[in-house]
Amino acid sequence: MKSRFTYLIVIGVFFLFSFFFQDEIKNFFYNLSLPFQKSLSDLKFFSEDTFKIIFQRKEIIKENERLEKKVERLLTEIQKLKDLEKENETLRKALGLKKKKDFNFFLSQFVSKSIDSPDEILIKGGEREGIKEGWPVITPEGVLIGKTNKIFKNFSQVKLISEKNFSFGVEGLNKEGVIGIIKGKGNLKIHLEKVPSQAKLEKGDVLVTIYLGREFPEGLLVGKIAKIEKSDLEHFQSAEVTPFFKKDKLENLLIITEW
Repeated sequence: MKSRFTYLIVIGVFFLFSFFFQDEIKNFFYNLSLPFQKSLSDLKFFSEDTFKIIFQRKEIIKENERLEKKVERLLTEIQKLKDLEKENETLRKALGLKKKKDFNFFLSQFVSKSIDSPDEILIKGGEREGIKEGWPVITPEGVLIGKTNKIFKNFSQVKLISEKNFSFGVEGLNKEGVIGIIKGKGNLKIHLEKVPSQAKLEKGDVLVTIYLGREFPEGLLVGKIAKIEKSDLEHFQSAEVTPFFKKDKLENLLIITEW
């Protein structure tokens, strides 16, 4: 009984103390929890800023990826326009050449060098396009490259004029118009032969095809004389010839289909 009474007195004192001194109690607990509240507040702001940074970083990465794809598309379009411009230029040259020469052609492109021979290349256009063996291949400027050799479904192998035993008639564009035979020597080298010893050859003379045996159309550019070789014991003279075509610079080509 006495202990219950004492307990009630303590409870009453506590409530009276709380009533009259509640501000001081609150202040005490506020002071006590202030460091924790500040830490929690800082943690809250830190978390919010961190999530903002992470979100912004993801957005920046996405934007960069979008811009990179856009740049790639633009570069692809630019390359397509350049290729189209080249093709149009090739067609303009070819049509201009067609006006001068009487032949029809198929527009082709260089694909690759041959692994079998330095005097062979692979170009676009084959059985599907109706390409046949033995058709002349030239540049849009009218420079003779060679003729189709093996025909595949979509591609054709071209034997260059420098291949060994390749031969055809040519004439010089000098005043005398000397006539001779071009022979392939291999490794992109060609030679002028069977020129009469009395004919006047000069270094730098330009050689073009003649309509001999209908092998090639007349007037295609072949090369120019680099070095003249004469012999007092022979009735003919010969010369080293530099081809006009550059194998490493071949791009668009024409396959002559009718001449």
